[in-house]
Order: sequence, then structure tokens, then C-alpha cells
Amino acid sequence: MREYRRQKRASAIKRIRAKFGYGCQHEVLLFCSSKNVYAQVVDLKSGKTLFSVSTLALRDGVKNCKNIKKAEELGKILADKCKEKKITKISFNRAEKIFHGVVKSVADSFYGNLN
Repeated sequence: MREYRRQKRASAIKRIRAKFGYGCQHEVLLFCSSKNVYAQVVDLKSGKTLFSVSTLALRDGVKNCKNIKKAEELGKILADKCKEKKITKISFNRAEKIFHGVVKSVADSFYGNLN
């Protein structure tokens, strides 16, 4: 059972990479836990994380910050930090998650505010 999941995940990653490729030097990695959303910008040549943002900073006393409004705010913050570092070309790695809901709102607000 475990091996099947690994094969399925590896094929999903191949499929996404074939479609979007490795064309940029920088990449946004997205991780969604059950309560929060985390994003980090990585330099692919050096393999180092430049900066990271999460919905933990946007909590305002709420335990669960995994909703579309908080995800849009996260995308805006991420785009602002990329502008500060003068990063214009960047790819979005959604970690084989379906492009729907929270993932879609982060990506849309990120690319909408980056340009």
C-alpha cells in the first residue's frame, strides 16, 4: 500500500513538471497543513530558502487559518516580499495538490500582485 502511494505521488510530480517545467531560477513551494498554509521561496540553483510566509502571522486569535481569505492575504504578502527582493520570474510548486480552493487563491493573488 505504501509503495503504491509513493509511485502515485512520483507520477503526479512528473506530470506537473512536464507541464510547467523548471524554467525559472526561483520557485514558490506551497505546503497546506490541516490548519494553516505555508509558502517559501527557494533559489533552485543554490538550494537555499530565501524567505517564507505562513498564515500563522494572520491568525488574529483564530485556531484555523486555512480559508480562502487568509490564503489571498498570504499570496499578497508573498508577492510583496518577492518585489522587495526584485524577483520577477518565479514558478509555483503546488506539491501535486489539486489547483482548487486554497491553492488556487494563493496562486491567483500571488501572480495578480506580482506583476
